[in-house]
Amino acid sequence: SLASRLHLFERLSQLLESGIPVLKALHFLEEKTASKRMSRAAGEIRFEVERGKTLAGALLARPGLLDPPQARILEVSERSGRLEEGLKTVTSDLALERELGRRLWGSLRYPLFLVHFAILMLSLKTLILESLQAYLGEVLPPLLDLYLLPVSLWLAWRWARSRLAIASTLWRLGASLPLLGRPLRSLACARLLQALSGLQEAAVPAEETVALSALASGNPLWRAAVPEAVRVLKRGGRLHEALALFRGLPGEILENLATAETAGRLHDVAPRLAKQAREEAVASLQTAVTLIGRCLYGLAVMMTAFKILTGAGALAPSYTVPEQ
Repeated sequence: SLASRLHLFERLSQLLESGIPVLKALHFLEEKTASKRMSRAAGEIRFEVERGKTLAGALLARPGLLDPPQARILEVSERSGRLEEGLKTVTSDLALERELGRRLWGSLRYPLFLVHFAILMLSLKTLILESLQAYLGEVLPPLLDLYLLPVSLWLAWRWARSRLAIASTLWRLGASLPLLGRPLRSLACARLLQALSGLQEAAVPAEETVALSALASGNPLWRAAVPEAVRVLKRGGRLHEALALFRGLPGEILENLATAETAGRLHDVAPRLAKQAREEAVASLQTAVTLIGRCLYGLAVMMTAFKILTGAGALAPSYTVPEQ
């Protein structure tokens, strides 16, 4: 689970930051972790590291622990001798994901309950008076309509992520939507700056920092701009000049990065900008989810009222006027 992964990387990061070697830290997690699954995972990772694999390679051997961008960040941080910085970056990314998930679930839980109540519970009369088949025929179509759009969008995005042209088209479409656009853009900016900050701390070369930060952002438009950004850096350009090629990156952030680069304070400014971007991403998602929740709440109320009125109409006595 996301919480278990976050706990694993947090504990591992803390142990390495305390000066404990990787193998000893993994052995400690294996022995002292209360969760049996986490203890087993730490033991399997330790076994792979003992056989000569890097920590990133051992983590990739266990599906579901790391996304490919997170694994790449960990790999280059380990190669540069600053593994703890890579672990901090991965931990920050997982913490952001968990915070967004909490806000999403917290805001939509009650409206979704009401919608399901209106669909499932108010149709019980059909189940009692008629049959299970009639009940399923009444409740399944609205349930399918409710889940069809979000599930289809999620599957389409999963399929298109490795296809840059299709992913870019879907991203443009999603970023232009009224409610979804701002959270998507804010989240991409937050993940870009988090990766940028962590890779800077890990002393990763600028070209690799830009490429991995674009990959970690999840924005395919920024991934497509990486080759040109790398060329700018190889010609002697500065980091903010390369990032200026990332369409949609706020001008205020570019200005702050340019000022920090000129003053030689990029290591201090980048974490602050990443924190601000995280807060903005969470706030924009909260606003969007609150509006979606209110729409779902209104839909549930209308569905409930419709069910009650149609039920009352069905139960109302009918009168016929006798023919003369």
